[in-house]
Amino acid sequence: MKHLFLIVALALFSTIVNGQLLEGKNEFGATLITPYFGFSSEDVFDIEFTTEEALVLCKYSNNNVDFDSIQNPNNFFETTDKHTHKLNDYDDMQGIYNQEKEIFVKCVNESDYVNEYYPIRIPLIIDNTPPIIEDFGADPEKVIENLEVKLFIDTDDFSRCRFDEKENRFDLMKNDFEYLSPDDYKKKNFRELTT
Repeated sequence: MKHLFLIVALALFSTIVNGQLLEGKNEFGATLITPYFGFSSEDVFDIEFTTEEALVLCKYSNNNVDFDSIQNPNNFFETTDKHTHKLNDYDDMQGIYNQEKEIFVKCVNESDYVNEYYPIRIPLIIDNTPPIIEDFGADPEKVIENLEVKLFIDTDDFSRCRFDEKENRFDLMKNDFEYLSPDDYKKKNFRELTT
């Protein structure tokens, strides 16, 4: 029995910048959760970060301005458990691709201290370019009995890959390669199949 799989890769970003820990003096111990490494493949996306210190309110601006001058409620992060801060449907970068933009986040803690001089700086980039598949295949190449094979795909970019016997649209494919979490992106993807 022969199996033919269609493999598609989805890009997350072209280069890694700054790692997960946010830039600058990190007074509140902020760590960016999403978009992963500040890169999004969509024009409209959520921004979420966590802080080691409990915070009451966080706001962002495109410029490094005073906390009190940020008045637009659309620029306020929702804060849950005082450590998780999320901005839904950030859309300030619609139509701007492969260019870094930085936002400045100012927060107030339970003691009314504001990080005026050391804002949390979040670099953002929309990367909508697909990854290039550099190598793919199966090991062993031919399987005669007892399907036990490792599928692999290598890309030039950190990506998520899927495969399917029938579908060729990424969003309709039923089989993921192996990932540790929903936002785990790799250059070397694999999946072991057995029957």
